[in-house]
Amino acid sequence: MGNSIGDSGQRLLGDEVKLYDMCRKKPTTDADRCTILQELKDILKDFDGEGLKKAFKAHHGMNCYTVLHIAAMSNNLCAVNLLLEKCIEAKSMKPIEATDSGLQTALHKASKEGHKDVVRVLLQYGADETAEDMYGRTPLELAKEYNHDEIYQLLDTKSLILQLLPDTSQELLDNCVDKLCAKDLMRVVCLTKDCLRVRGDLGAILEFKAELQTMLLYKSCYEVQLRLPNGHAVELPAEWDIIDLKEGVKRVKLDKDRDKVEYDKIKDAFGATVKSVQIIAIERIQNPALYLQYAAKKYTMEQKCADCEKLLYHGTTKEAIEKINVQGFNRCFAGQNAAVYGNGVYFAVKASYSAGATYSKPDSEGHKHIYVCLVLTGSYTAGKQGMKVPPPKDPENEAVLFDSVVDKTTDPSMFIVFHDSQAYPKYLITFKEAASN
Repeated sequence: MGNSIGDSGQRLLGDEVKLYDMCRKKPTTDADRCTILQELKDILKDFDGEGLKKAFKAHHGMNCYTVLHIAAMSNNLCAVNLLLEKCIEAKSMKPIEATDSGLQTALHKASKEGHKDVVRVLLQYGADETAEDMYGRTPLELAKEYNHDEIYQLLDTKSLILQLLPDTSQELLDNCVDKLCAKDLMRVVCLTKDCLRVRGDLGAILEFKAELQTMLLYKSCYEVQLRLPNGHAVELPAEWDIIDLKEGVKRVKLDKDRDKVEYDKIKDAFGATVKSVQIIAIERIQNPALYLQYAAKKYTMEQKCADCEKLLYHGTTKEAIEKINVQGFNRCFAGQNAAVYGNGVYFAVKASYSAGATYSKPDSEGHKHIYVCLVLTGSYTAGKQGMKVPPPKDPENEAVLFDSVVDKTTDPSMFIVFHDSQAYPKYLITFKEAASN
């Protein structure tokens, strides 16, 4: 076999070429897996620490794939496992974070291809499900885009950090861990004398949190915090009511008297540009999983743009309400009304624009619907028809994009975003045209 040279300029010789070829194989039987595993072990046993680093860091082909990328794309689970075990031996290596020319990690690749078992293993070894590629897409979003529902559920996780106080008994801790391990939707990823970290389905985590608080009602041994995978603590909005975790999403109708301050704030802002209408209801949308995805995106964006969030409006139909409440604003439906400034999701600065019949179409009762949304607009530029992502800030560096686009850069009247986690449906206003005298 001839030599191959990657774009990084690194020459892959001998065993390194064999390593790439073996990771590219797609085992279909147990016999295949045993053969591949043994051959990989034979290849890797001759690599010293520096040799391992070189092999794992080398990029192959025009897409700059590492061996871990290739194994993940090929659904070569035994290769993924063995490579990651070897990574642990070479402690200074982090090939699980390596990206290709499109800034995609091995987790991006496995999520896109639908390789659930590979995704599970990568997560166990600490792969970052919040990492974004050059178009701002996370592995979670790729799983959603390519309709890999099981992987989407696997990736849609959060972390629960339990800070243990010195007097926590080992017996009590063991009991908690036993309870945790009995739940299919959660797993322990870190356990020390000071800290217990749990990952899993958001609903299961919150349920487990409540269970712990009940168990420790009189001992107060734990300080419980819900955190995003990057370690940033997130609090759900203080005005939210208690949520039934089995439902996941809750629509809370604001009472004009009980919730007067909150109700009047939304009503007055809406009424500043929308006249001669009767408000039927204002509902608060409480979706913890969706909100935490938004919060994670906001935290990332705030690191580069201090004033990145705006309160904007989005008109919709009665039929779309449930989908938006559960899934958020999906770019796949872009262009149903108009896509003059790009194929993203459109939000208006003034409620009157979204309240028009084009966007807020009356239902059979004559009721119209408009969302009041939290939107991460960040840095923006002018949009144009056909855009699927914002343009690069610098034409010579296509990896760094604007966060959103607008109809006009001076005093914009609408913002368009291309990342599903960049908007959260905070309130839903139902209204109708006022009866004429």
